[in-house]
Amino acid sequence: MRGRAGTLVAATMLVALAGCGGEPYGDEKLENAVKDVDHVSSVNGTCSQEGLGSWSCHPEVRMNGYALAKDVAAASERVVDMLDPDRGDAATITVGQTSERGVEIELTARSKGTKKIADATRQILDLEPAVKAQFREDDGGWLVDMSLQDGSFGTFVSDARTILDVSGAARLRFDSRQPEILGEADRGTWPQTELDVLAAVQGAAPVLTARVDNGFMSVVVRSKAGQARKAAARVAGFTSIQFVDITTDAGLNLYGLTPRQAATVAPLLRQVRREPGFRTFDVEEGGLEITTDTLAQARSIDQTLHAGLARAHTTLRVTYRAEEDGITVERGRDGEAWLDTAAALADAGLFDAITITRVDDGPPQVDVTVRPSASPRRVGVALARSWRPEHPAKYRVDLQAGGDIFFDGAERIKLRPQAGGSPEDSQAYDDVVAGWAEGRKDP
Repeated sequence: MRGRAGTLVAATMLVALAGCGGEPYGDEKLENAVKDVDHVSSVNGTCSQEGLGSWSCHPEVRMNGYALAKDVAAASERVVDMLDPDRGDAATITVGQTSERGVEIELTARSKGTKKIADATRQILDLEPAVKAQFREDDGGWLVDMSLQDGSFGTFVSDARTILDVSGAARLRFDSRQPEILGEADRGTWPQTELDVLAAVQGAAPVLTARVDNGFMSVVVRSKAGQARKAAARVAGFTSIQFVDITTDAGLNLYGLTPRQAATVAPLLRQVRREPGFRTFDVEEGGLEITTDTLAQARSIDQTLHAGLARAHTTLRVTYRAEEDGITVERGRDGEAWLDTAAALADAGLFDAITITRVDDGPPQVDVTVRPSASPRRVGVALARSWRPEHPAKYRVDLQAGGDIFFDGAERIKLRPQAGGSPEDSQAYDDVVAGWAEGRKDP
């Protein structure tokens, strides 16, 4: 019996190892692939098994700092040839990695242009001052991140421009630690004027942080902001920069917005930050997230903010988070607010949390978490009365112990039970559905 069981286990392991496009790499297979490549210091071909015959593989090759461009290119080509596109494999080649310098290259089975990346890698390793960099593919083109560890920022950005050209990358991100400077540049649109202005500001005042992109400059100085602004204004081409903010206010970071959006929203944020209940704001995915104490305070801020945006004919996605009320509302780019809907649901006093978000430019998704003490029938009525045919939305009702109910329009209802539960048979589910029907008849 024991022998048959052992045979069965062995057979199962063999099937798993042969799954998903062939046997996963293993160190020996990866070592053989790069065995004639110079300056390889170590490999890791281990894959993790996610299920029977299902593997996740991320092979790694480490090369020392003496590797030439041809060595890096050879290792990249060998690794790319091994990767399985169906499995979604990704690989990493790390060259000359120390605490101060080094390059990391992320590869997939579809990676192209690795020779140029290898040439750029060798140049980065030879740079003074010390730089760390990463190459990865993004939307079909290469993206390079370069980070200055210590040394002259002026020399660093000049070298970064050269690396952008040599590598053939579509976009470059660069940063330094002291002072904290972040910047981006696309191929063919180097922000030279913005960098010239930054250099002038650094000559006039102690810079704490800076954010630089084409048409965008945000600089925080420790002191002498007035002198820094005058120095910036003397730089040729200064007036061509759409957004320039030089301040001692470290709390107004608008990096991630377009220059037009930033120029419009900066004075408005300075105004609403003084209003009661304003906590914080962040720039997330090309929009703002504003946190307040209550929803009423968020609505007051929204009136000021969007009146200013409308005057400037500027659109901006804004998400409000009312911490004390447990409410999150995403105001669409088109300016249509769902704050009224959130307020109506909150006034019902039936929900622990309310979240309204837009999904792929379609109808908003209204998620509500029902309080354990709430009447399910009243929940259904409140949801139905918040629905408007001119502002359709989809609803997800979290009954917590009873599963989720979906209302994907005015009438249709779909239930998703929780594991181990039977919400179809629960009275709570029936009462919510009945309440929805009642509310739709008598809005």
